[in-house]
Amino acid sequence: MLNITAIGILTNTPCLTTNITTGKCSTLLRIASRRRYRDRNGDPISDYITVKVYDQLAQQCMRVCTKGCLLSVCGDFETITFPEEPEHQPGFLIKGKTVEVLRRDRCRKKERFGN
Repeated sequence: MLNITAIGILTNTPCLTTNITTGKCSTLLRIASRRRYRDRNGDPISDYITVKVYDQLAQQCMRVCTKGCLLSVCGDFETITFPEEPEHQPGFLIKGKTVEVLRRDRCRKKERFGN
């Protein structure tokens, strides 16, 4: 398993969802992170990273995180494939294990949570 740490600005307000079959709750966090270098035209390059957190961590993110927070997220890197749509390019997401709020000004309170 590949572990990854991503730091970026939360671009959405977290929304808690519950799997009807398993009863497990989750939240998707979408963060934007600027690269240290620029493109050929001198424009900054940003990556948008999807992070999925589960259960208690998902509930804590719902309570604390709001759009605009600066977050540090650590977790497992997972590739997403679409076997039923072979023309669709694979993607990836981070299965979040820890989330830390790095900048408080737009967040409800500063907190670090997860394993």
